[in-house]
Amino acid sequence: MMDSIWSLVMKTFHDRYRRPQKSMVLADTPYVKFQERLKSSKRYKVFESGHGIYQVQKPDSGQKFIINLQKRVYRDTYKKSITSVSIENLTSNPRIRPPRLVKERVRPKTKRHRKGEAKRSQRRCRRCGELGHNTRTCIGLENRAGRGERARQWRQEQEDWEVDVMMEGLDKEAEAQVQREAGNNNVDMDSDSELSQLRSSDLEGIEL
Repeated sequence: MMDSIWSLVMKTFHDRYRRPQKSMVLADTPYVKFQERLKSSKRYKVFESGHGIYQVQKPDSGQKFIINLQKRVYRDTYKKSITSVSIENLTSNPRIRPPRLVKERVRPKTKRHRKGEAKRSQRRCRRCGELGHNTRTCIGLENRAGRGERARQWRQEQEDWEVDVMMEGLDKEAEAQVQREAGNNNVDMDSDSELSQLRSSDLEGIEL
C-alpha cells in the first residue's frame, strides 16, 4: 500500500513538472498571482552581482537574498526525485489490521446465480406494440414517417378488393351453372314434344 502511494506521488510530481513545459499558454490563476506579487515586489531593491546572479534587499531592513538563475543551480534543485519504498524488508506490526467490514443493510444472497438464469425482458415496439424489436427496426409498418395508418388502410382496401373479385367470380360460376342446368331441361322438353308429335302422326296413318 505504501509502495503504491509513493508511486502515485512520484507520478503526480512528474506530470506537474512536464505539463507546463509542453504548453505555451500561461494559466490564469498563476498569472493573476504573479501580477499581484509583481506589484508588491516593486518595493524590493535588486542588484546584479554577475551573469544570472542577483542580490535582493528587503526594504526597511538589512536582509539580503541571493538569487542564482543559472541552469546548473536549477538542475541541482530538482535533480532529486522521490524514490519508491520497498515493502520486502518491512517489519510487521500486529496493531495494524485491515479495515472493518461493513455489512450491507439488505439481506445477503445465499444462492448462487448460474449462468443464463437471468431472464431478459423483451423489447416492445412503441409503434406497433409487438415484442422483439424497437421502433427503429420495426417491420410491421411500411412507412415510418408518421403515415402508418394510411398504409394499414391501403392494405385493408386491397384485401377487400380481392374478396370482392373472388365473390364476383363465384357468382359468375354459379350463374353459368344455373344456365347450363336450364338449357338441359329445355332440351329434354323439346325431345319429349317431338316424340309425342311422332306418335300422334303414326297413329293417324294407321287404319283401325
